[in-house]
Amino acid sequence: MGISYEVVLESYAKRISENHLIKVKEVIPWQQITWHVEGGLLREVSFKVERTEGSNLRLTQQFFYEADDSGLITTAPSELSAWLKSIGEYSKLSEKRGVRGRVPKFFMDKVWLRLTLPERKIALIIVGISAIELFLLILLVLAWNLYKGLVLTQKFLGGGL
Repeated sequence: MGISYEVVLESYAKRISENHLIKVKEVIPWQQITWHVEGGLLREVSFKVERTEGSNLRLTQQFFYEADDSGLITTAPSELSAWLKSIGEYSKLSEKRGVRGRVPKFFMDKVWLRLTLPERKIALIIVGISAIELFLLILLVLAWNLYKGLVLTQKFLGGGL
C-alpha cells in the first residue's frame, strides 16, 4: 500500500524499547487492515471485522511472531492481550459523555497514560495502602467513640471504669 509509520514498541516484560517501521500491507475498508512490521519479534498484525447474526460484530486479531527466544514468544501474547484490553476500555471511556466520562478520561490522558508500568504498579500499591490506612483509621475512631460512650454510660449510671 505504500503507507508507513515509525513507531516505538515497548516490552514491559523485557524492559526494552525498540523503533520499528510499520507498513500497511492490506486494507479492505470497514473489513480488514493488515500491517507488516520490519524487525523485532512481531512481524505482522491483522484486524478483521465481520458481521455475524443480527447486528453483532466479530473482531478477529492475528499476530505473527518470529523469534528464537522462547521467553519472548510466551510473554508476548499476554502483553498484547492486556494491551488490547486496555485499548478497548479506553475506547469505552472515550465514548462516555458528560462529567462521568470526561473526568476519568482527563485523568487517563494527563496522568495514568504518562506513567511507565513500574510507576503504575507503585501508584496502585500506594492507593491500596492508603485504602487500608483509611479503613484502620475509621475502625480506630469507631472503637474510640465506643469506648468513650461506655465510659460516659458507666459514669452516668454511677459506676466507674
